[in-house]
Amino acid sequence: MQYTEEGYLLFEGSYFSDENFALTLSDTPEHTALRILPLDETCRELNRKYILPVGYEQNNIFLTDWSEEDFGDLDFYDAFDIFYPVLYRQPVPYVADENLGVGAVYRIPEAIFENVIMTYMDIDKETLRQKTTYLSEEAAYEYRPRGFYEAEYPDIPYPEVVDYIVSDATVSSADGEKPDGTITLIINAVYPNGNTSLAYSHRTVIRLLDEDGFQYVSNEMISLEDDRDIWWHSNRLTEEEWKEVYGGNE
Repeated sequence: MQYTEEGYLLFEGSYFSDENFALTLSDTPEHTALRILPLDETCRELNRKYILPVGYEQNNIFLTDWSEEDFGDLDFYDAFDIFYPVLYRQPVPYVADENLGVGAVYRIPEAIFENVIMTYMDIDKETLRQKTTYLSEEAAYEYRPRGFYEAEYPDIPYPEVVDYIVSDATVSSADGEKPDGTITLIINAVYPNGNTSLAYSHRTVIRLLDEDGFQYVSNEMISLEDDRDIWWHSNRLTEEEWKEVYGGNE
C-alpha cells in the first residue's frame, strides 16, 4: 500500500484464476487506486463535462502539444470520432469493414465533417483541409475508420482535473469588452495498473461559449513520469502503411 502526493492510496496484489494461470502460469495482478484527499467539486464537474468524454483512448487530443495557432500532430479523424456522437447523439456511422482484411474508405460530405470539428475547435476550413485528405472535386473528406491494425490496449490511465484557472482576459464585442471565456485545466493521468496517480499531466484550455457551447483551445503536455511513453496509444495508419496492409482491398 502506498499513499501518494496526489492524495491516493494505491493497493497492489494478485488473485488466482484457473483460466489465467493456464495461460501465464502465475497469479493475476490487480491494482486499485482510491482517492483519500477530497477533490474540489468544481474540478470534478469540469472533468465530467469537458475531459472524460474525450479521455485518452483512440485519440491524441490530450496526448500531444497543440494550439489554435499550431495544431501540430493533432489527429482530426480521431477528433471527428470523438465529437460526432457528442454533437449528433448517435454513433459514428462510418465503421470498419467486418472483414479484417478489407480497409473501409468513406467520403464524408464537407458540411458534416467541418461542422463536427468546427463546433468544438476554432479552425478555419483551409487549415482543416490541409491537415486531412480533402477531395475538392467531391466536396468531401476521405475517411478511413480505425481497423484491427490500429487497435489500442484497453488498459489505460484516466484523466482527473486537479486545478483550474479562469482567465481574466477580455475580448472586444459589439457590446464592448467581455471576458474571453477561457479556463485553463490542470489534469493528471491516474493509472492504477501502473501503480501511480500521476503517470503524466497536461494543461488543457477550453473556451466557454453561449448556450452551453464550448471549444477546446489548446493542450500542453507538462510532465511524463520517468519519461514514460504513452505506450498504449496507436496512431492511425499512414497512407503508405494502409496500402501495405490492405493493398487494393477497399
